[in-house]
Amino acid sequence: MKNVISENKIFLALVACWLIAGAGIQLLIPKGSEILWINDMHSPRLDAFFRWIYTCFGFNTSPPLFIALLIFVVFWSYGRALQAFINSYIVLLGIDFMHKFVTTSELNSRPSVFFGLQRLHTLPDIFLNGQSGYPAAAPAGTFALLLFVLIHIADKRWSYIFFAIALLYSISRLYVFQNFFDAVYAGSVIGVGSTLLVSPMLDSKYYQNIKWKDRSLYSDIRKLISKLIKS
Repeated sequence: MKNVISENKIFLALVACWLIAGAGIQLLIPKGSEILWINDMHSPRLDAFFRWIYTCFGFNTSPPLFIALLIFVVFWSYGRALQAFINSYIVLLGIDFMHKFVTTSELNSRPSVFFGLQRLHTLPDIFLNGQSGYPAAAPAGTFALLLFVLIHIADKRWSYIFFAIALLYSISRLYVFQNFFDAVYAGSVIGVGSTLLVSPMLDSKYYQNIKWKDRSLYSDIRKLISKLIKS
């Protein structure tokens, strides 16, 4: 884990700043106030921007960013694709367990339940979930998968872009009233923490014994094309 932390110190330093600032926000601002404050900021341009971020860059249904990342990982390495799947599955399964058995009270609900019939400016084409919004699974999955990909690429300058995507997506969850700040904050902690813990374990001797781990869709396509040309 020490190597993972040292090699990805830029991303983790940005995450640390986010966690410190987030802790201060939760200490100073009562729950729900951030939603009402954001509600007053709504404008057509911001609606369009955050709808785009929410739709394209998060861990929602068929998100374009994650489809692209998963395709990239499959082209890169079947072994890394397996790791990405296991890492994301552990994060989402753990949070789903918390939603069902741990954080089930109304205090941990989503804004649409917390505020009841109070009128808020919502985006009509965004479906708002009801109960069990803490911690937020989608930001956890976003931070987890982006950090996982970053761990396995050489150019760490992607740290800034990956963190910006994860942060903007987390903010979009507040803007569309899908989660409270504390839920998004907790989700980011779980996503980063799980990846730091799980990624080194996935390179164990069991992983090393997988024969097809170093193959990729790219290499298989090249071999197939080569065979077709020769034949």
